[in-house]
Amino acid sequence: LAALGRTRHWQMETVLGSYLDPLADKVFVGSMYTSLAVVGAIDARLAALVVARDLALVAGTGFALWQHTRGADVSSTSDV
Repeated sequence: LAALGRTRHWQMETVLGSYLDPLADKVFVGSMYTSLAVVGAIDARLAALVVARDLALVAGTGFALWQHTRGADVSSTSDV
């Protein structure tokens, strides 16, 4: 946490870090829910739901980035 405070204070940010930090958060949350389900502290269905949600978010973000690199506009889904 001390390093986090220093980077925010000096406004340090990298492109790689902007991708890896949210991904690391999702891996951490998923592993915690999975661990809690394994020891029986929470229902396994809840853990599966959270992990599936995070996988869907990562897949959607990956797809949007892939479309962006191809030059496609993903900001709207209709011509209205």
